[in-house]
This record gives sequence, C-alpha cells and structure tokens, in this order.
Amino acid sequence: MKLSLLHETVLLIDKAMNHWLPHGVFVAYSGGKDSAVVLDIMKRLGHKRFAGAMAIDTGLAADGWLEMVSSHCDELGVSLDIASGGGFEWYRENVLNYGFGYTPNQHVIYYRMLKERAIGAHLKSVKVSRRDRIVYMTGVRRSESVKRSDTPIWHKRGSRITVNPLIHWHSDEIDRYLEHIAQWWANSFYASVGTSGDCLCGWTCRNDVATIKRNHPVIGSKLEELESNALELGMWRYDERPELPQQPTRSKMPEDSLCISCGAKK
Repeated sequence: MKLSLLHETVLLIDKAMNHWLPHGVFVAYSGGKDSAVVLDIMKRLGHKRFAGAMAIDTGLAADGWLEMVSSHCDELGVSLDIASGGGFEWYRENVLNYGFGYTPNQHVIYYRMLKERAIGAHLKSVKVSRRDRIVYMTGVRRSESVKRSDTPIWHKRGSRITVNPLIHWHSDEIDRYLEHIAQWWANSFYASVGTSGDCLCGWTCRNDVATIKRNHPVIGSKLEELESNALELGMWRYDERPELPQQPTRSKMPEDSLCISCGAKK
C-alpha cells in the first residue's frame, strides 16, 4: 500500500467535495472489496457531509448479503440506506419474455431496472431541495477492464454526482489496504458465487443454478424455478452463453455504471 496513492485519493475526495459542494455524500456499497476500501476511507476522513452507505437490493442477492452489508456498516458505525429497483418479480417477468441477460443490450436494460432505478429512487429520497447535489462515491477503477480504462474521475447526471476516488488503484493495492487497514471487512460470497454477492442476474455466470442453490438455497430455488420455466419456453439456461451474431449496440451502459461485468481485463 503506497502512502502516496492514499494521499492522492484523499486529495481527490477533497477536490470533489469542494468542487460540487454536495448536500450529502454516500458510498455506493456492494459489500465488495473496492467499495469497502472507499467506505473505510470515508469513515476515517469524517467529512461533515458524509451521510453513510447506500446499498442496492436488486432482489437477486446471495442469501445473507443484506445481513452482511448491514453488519459491515454496524461495525464501522455508519448508517446504511437500502435502495431497490425493479426487483426479482420484474426480472422474472422479463426473463420469461426475453431470456436471461446474455447479450450486452439485454444486460443494459436489466442493469437500468435493477440498479439504476434504485439509485434514482434513493437520490429523490435524500434531496431536500430541488437544487441539492448528492455525491455517490464508488469503487470503480480504470484497471478493472478495457471498458473502464478511460473512466472519468467524476460524472454529473443532473443532481447526481458519481465520484471514483480509487480510479488509479490496482487490485493488489486494494488487497493490501483490506489486509492491513480495513480489517473489519470479510466477504464469503467471493468463494461461493465469485462476486460480492449483491446481484446474481446471470450476466457474469460464474456458477450454474445447481451450485448457487447448494450454497444459497433461497435465491437458488427462485433461479431454479425460473430456469425451468425458461427452458420450457425454449430459452437458454441461466449459465449459457450462446454464440450470437454481432448486433449493433442500441443501448449503452451509463458512464457511472456500478456493474462489475464491464469487459475483459486489461
């Protein structure tokens, strides 16, 4: 862990706070590694506008995920807001109409309804006046993928400002911070589903449904039934990636997307 990198991160956060003068600041928290580092740094800095964490309940989280993020925030002594969007029933209805989100265009639609809609609802709930600006700190890093290699330091969309304080960090620096500084953090979902556990929409497909059900029977049973219904309709399985002809991309992920599956590693 380079002290100079941490110092640069603190300066970036200060710059964002002074530039945007937000009404409130939240860490977009998935319970994963990157957002845990951001949450720990923000707690230590103690900015007066820092309001706590915002986590998105997609309705597709691994069993126990909500309890985990709640315990993390309790451990740190920060408040936690839970935001929700379309939820599992919306996901189920659309899978049965269009299949699991195995194309980029489908994934954009699913992301917008499951996560983007939740952020919008949270933004509306925490604004006091029309002109208030709300900052969401994320764990997005340029080194994560090719598509994120030119991610801006911050992005403004109306009254929502997304700031990426870890933009210059690499995965080994994240791991060192968690090991030596943020020792409150632990997440078993990386071992059982391969992600932070917040959303099992099928886009990453690290597991098949049987494996998910074995480790997480509640969401696994829902996905098992949904997969069975989809197969009866002649659709693909949850974990399949069919070879499809390249289609022009009509939908585009937002620049401030929180989705982890954003392209091949650099």
